[in-house]
Amino acid sequence: MFRADLNAQRMADSCRRMEMPVFPEDKFIEAVEKVVRGVIEERMELEQFSECNITMEDLTIIRKTLVETLSGVYHHRVKYPGIKYAKGDDGSARGEV
Repeated sequence: MFRADLNAQRMADSCRRMEMPVFPEDKFIEAVEKVVRGVIEERMELEQFSECNITMEDLTIIRKTLVETLSGVYHHRVKYPGIKYAKGDDGSARGEV
């Protein structure tokens, strides 16, 4: 059965994915690592761990887990064929591949 709302949602998802900039995988993972390390270091400087018995080993496990999880959102973007839009005789847009 045709569901206009679901098709509109799929199209919106595709547009969001296509507008995202493409990052090399290694740079993306480096950026995630930098952010996670920064957050942990900031919390340490603010002594937010001083009254709990969290160890450096615990923080290392947490850091590695966060980096692995957050890096998991990265995936190679599918290369779509170029789509050119042209106006039809009636003024409507029509896609040409």
